[in-house]
Amino acid sequence: MPAPISQARTPTAAKSKSTPRKPDKGRFAQQAIEVPLWLQRLLTPLDDGHLPGNMCDKPGGFHSQFKQLLSTITQPSKHHTLEDSQYGSNSYHFLERYVQCIKELYNSELESVDFMNATEEVRQKINSWVERQTNGDITNFFPANSIDQSTSMVLLNTVSFQGKWKMPFNPKDTQRGVFWTCKDQSIYVDMMTQSGRFDIANISNPPMQIIKELTYEKLQEWMHSESMKNIATKIYLPKFRVEDESILKSILKSILNEINFISYGSKANLSGMSGNCDLFVSQIHHKACIEVNEAGTEAAAAIHATTVSLSVREFRINRSFIFITEDTKTKSVIFMARISLP
Repeated sequence: MPAPISQARTPTAAKSKSTPRKPDKGRFAQQAIEVPLWLQRLLTPLDDGHLPGNMCDKPGGFHSQFKQLLSTITQPSKHHTLEDSQYGSNSYHFLERYVQCIKELYNSELESVDFMNATEEVRQKINSWVERQTNGDITNFFPANSIDQSTSMVLLNTVSFQGKWKMPFNPKDTQRGVFWTCKDQSIYVDMMTQSGRFDIANISNPPMQIIKELTYEKLQEWMHSESMKNIATKIYLPKFRVEDESILKSILKSILNEINFISYGSKANLSGMSGNCDLFVSQIHHKACIEVNEAGTEAAAAIHATTVSLSVREFRINRSFIFITEDTKTKSVIFMARISLP
């Protein structure tokens, strides 16, 4: 299909505290938005804090390569913006080499704040930063009492994506259509339609049967299948705007271990940040919203009309689906969302 037109904004934050809390039970929602690259981006500075050496001294290492990847994806463009911020307690000492390293590698500043005596003011300050970076789409990122006096550090990462369809949908063709939310229940939604030639491939295994095994390799196989053929197709795609918010305590441990960064809870070693071993990650807070419509978030472009033969194939997205935004240069997944209720 053509490059997606969507608006997606997501801030993600990690908090370092002095006392662990029990993880929440597993969470499964009708709408789920994943931002794997940006979650890894958020956690990468923690790896600097995990290792005693200065990662800036290793130009051929993971961090310099990861910086290059992000630079390629977010090079000056009206479609992508990426911002970072870190807030550290003014009562806690952070090593200068760590501060300089994250600034050099990720253009991230560590701002000193008073979590102990001005907790609410700091919370509002952080929320205002998130609101500005997401152009007001995400407000009150940290709700009341979510930051307390024991907080030592907050790491923030926001990413915004605005894109246009390669071939926009004509709003005049949008019509009400049926969308099945489950086997025997349906709703009416605004269904965009467009006819043209698109790269289409049949997947032998329905994703709803192997969703738990949706690995990166499987995802790449689906998206870059050699069986894709350029076929005259009429597409039916629902307009949607979805939001997803989660405290990733329940999967934090597996995430950190999976990407070989740091240990979870009191076993963590972030001595590279301060020289001490009394910091650990207590929480990762994620919130995202994605909006997809006929033309995009910018001024509508000229509508592109395509004429196809009568023997056109239909691609009707009228039940749960996975929506993916990918950087075609690096084949990096920017956003991935599961949509069950447009």
